Amino acid sequence: MVANDELEEKIYTVLSDLIKNKKYTSFYSGGMGEFDEICERTVRMLKKEYSNIKLYRVAYKYKTNLNSVVEMVDDIIIPELENFHYKEMIIKRNEWMINFSDIVLCYIRREYGGAYKMMKYAKKQNKEIIYL
Repeated sequence: MVANDELEEKIYTVLSDLIKNKKYTSFYSGGMGEFDEICERTVRMLKKEYSNIKLYRVAYKYKTNLNSVVEMVDDIIIPELENFHYKEMIIKRNEWMINFSDIVLCYIRREYGGAYKMMKYAKKQNKEIIYL
């Protein structure tokens, strides 16, 4: 497993390059887990240097308490997922983020689980994937 400091440094380097050299300005996060937390924190840090970038939290259900998140992101997006079973909502939300993204950052530590499945989905959608 990569130490958090090393992972944070990699994420900072990748996001800085995407902003500075490739002119990306919008970033989506599901806000679940340590990887999402590090990515969001890094985008917020980069916003101090690049005021034109935006951080969007993509929630998977309406009942989620988003009050604590409002000040941490530029906007909250809630895709229409109410027709899906609760256990499918996270998967469908992640697929939504991939579908609306040009590039997907992946931190995969094992060949199973949600992150691995989403990486395979991103490949299937012919998305550019950056592996950390």
